[in-house]
Amino acid sequence: MVKINNITIKDYLSFKNVKINLKDDESNLVLFTGASGVGKSILMNAILSNFGIKPLEASVVDMSLNNQSLNIEDFEISKEEDIFLKGMKNVKAKYLLNDLNISKKKLSEITSLFVKHISLKNVDEFENENVLDFIDTLLSKKDKKYLTTINLYKNNYKELQRLRSELNILLKEQDKVEELKDFLSFEIDKINKIKPEEGEYEELQDIKKKLSQKDRIEKQLNEANSVISNFSNIYPLLETLEVEPTIVEECQNYLENIVMETQNNFNHLEDIDIENTLDRITEISNILKKYGSLENMYKTLEEKEKELEKYNNIELEIKQMKKKILTLNEELIDLASQISKKRNKIVPDIIKGVNTYLEQLFLKNFDLKLVETENIYNLGKEQVEISLNNTNLNKISSGEFNRLRLAFLSLKSDFDLAEGGILFLDEIDANLSGKESEGIANLVKKISYVFQVFSISHQPQLTSMASQHFLIEKNNDVSTVRELNSNEERINEIARMISGKNITEEAILFASKLIKN
Repeated sequence: MVKINNITIKDYLSFKNVKINLKDDESNLVLFTGASGVGKSILMNAILSNFGIKPLEASVVDMSLNNQSLNIEDFEISKEEDIFLKGMKNVKAKYLLNDLNISKKKLSEITSLFVKHISLKNVDEFENENVLDFIDTLLSKKDKKYLTTINLYKNNYKELQRLRSELNILLKEQDKVEELKDFLSFEIDKINKIKPEEGEYEELQDIKKKLSQKDRIEKQLNEANSVISNFSNIYPLLETLEVEPTIVEECQNYLENIVMETQNNFNHLEDIDIENTLDRITEISNILKKYGSLENMYKTLEEKEKELEKYNNIELEIKQMKKKILTLNEELIDLASQISKKRNKIVPDIIKGVNTYLEQLFLKNFDLKLVETENIYNLGKEQVEISLNNTNLNKISSGEFNRLRLAFLSLKSDFDLAEGGILFLDEIDANLSGKESEGIANLVKKISYVFQVFSISHQPQLTSMASQHFLIEKNNDVSTVRELNSNEERINEIARMISGKNITEEAILFASKLIKN
């Protein structure tokens, strides 16, 4: 169970500095009372704001909580380690959990594990998912096999949704698969047709360069051959001058070799198809521009071949996927039927339990039905239908609705499903008769042995049962909170609630009787 130890509120509307210390008693029923307009709802909203339930408007809301049941791994908070919450508002709201920054969304997510707020606008107790979850939790406590069944159903349903999602993608792909196959085949054939070898592009570029120089170099070769053929004319002069001809001979041989090698290289070009060579260079150049490198080209080719193989197998894959879905759906239908039988067996006990409590609240004829749907969904195949006196919940009065919620909470505590926490009741006994208020008071008192209950009350019955009673007063536009520690103070406040500002002897006697009882 998680309970508030103390609360500090600073600078919130008419409240300047509030400090509330809370006791850890067997019953944890905390009541706020006071005349109209003193700020009871304002105070409650300030406390709720520190749990992310209401907007944070106070400059500071600080509280410590005794924690006996909660592990908060993200903030390294373990069971039996106190929790400290702090909200601050300057321009923007800022929240701290054990001195670490936390977003309002994350704060709400964590505090929803142990904080409940019952107000006229909050109707989630009877939402389909919450009612079925209550039934499933109750059944799981009685039958461990049921817990295995419900977990298997939930896991299988998630898998079914995953498979259906994948099938939808495959079916969409199938619609355009022929077009994609043609496109991929064209791309693959295009790469395979060109498919340059390592170094080929550089070699072709060299050939292209030589071809562009061919005419000019051939003309120069002819001129060079003419020079070389007349080179021997210089030897008589060298002999006459008695100059050693060795250097000249070496030079002649060197030139002849260069000319011969160049001539041979260009003779090879005679067999080259120039047009095909230029086309090949253009093709390879386009490939390199598109893919950046040969390595990327081959990688892309491999990916496209795998993708084509996938499309070629898509029909088989769709067939296998449909078979899996059909099998899993049949298993889920069977599991849903098992779950439905178990749930329906315990529904009469829930109806009887709620109606027992409703009798104390002067209501009757609560009914709960599990209506089977044509299709299964994440919770099985039932939808919850709840009525009071054959009237749908959205048509009953707010007073009837809140009393029904209290009866439901009381039933949960009977089954020991509520692990405890903090419960805020927003004027739960407003506009009720004496008998109805007494019934509400008895149930709230009972719930306070499981929850730490905070409530604003205008009725003496509930107020008299408080384990802690705080009076809110307002003087010169400043609201204050003080605990009423003596029976005399409490009797006087309850008497004021009964008879108004001018307290009567009858009101004092009635208040005394309530406190005594």
